[in-house]
Amino acid sequence: MNKIFGKLPIDIVYRIIPYTYHLQDKYLLSDIKNYHESKKTIDELYHTLFIINNGDTEPTDKKWLLNDIRVYSNGFYAHIYPYCNIFYNTFFRSIQLQSKEQVNKYITILKKKNITTQINIFWGLFTKFERDEFIQYGRSFLSV
Repeated sequence: MNKIFGKLPIDIVYRIIPYTYHLQDKYLLSDIKNYHESKKTIDELYHTLFIINNGDTEPTDKKWLLNDIRVYSNGFYAHIYPYCNIFYNTFFRSIQLQSKEQVNKYITILKKKNITTQINIFWGLFTKFERDEFIQYGRSFLSV
């Protein structure tokens, strides 16, 4: 780290250094840790069921995971039905999305992204409780 700072002009170093002293919020750090651990758990759960146990091919596991996440986030209504308030409230957690119209537009764009990106966005918007609940739902529903 000192090698990097040694190459920077001193006035830039003085602007950067104060940011290194700020501690991160413990709740935020806990949420980040939970995101990664729970994401790994749910990926393994769906991979085990669909790829290892059922002999399906990639990305069947990810397609089912995305489908189940959408159903879960829409109050257990299939995504062919209109979105319910629970669904919109999940997306309102993003400071950029403040109306149902903005969420609908965002979802239209999101559906064009790859499956992993879509899963990661939903998973990141979930609370720790929702992630844990979804994992329990997945375990009981999928019987793995």
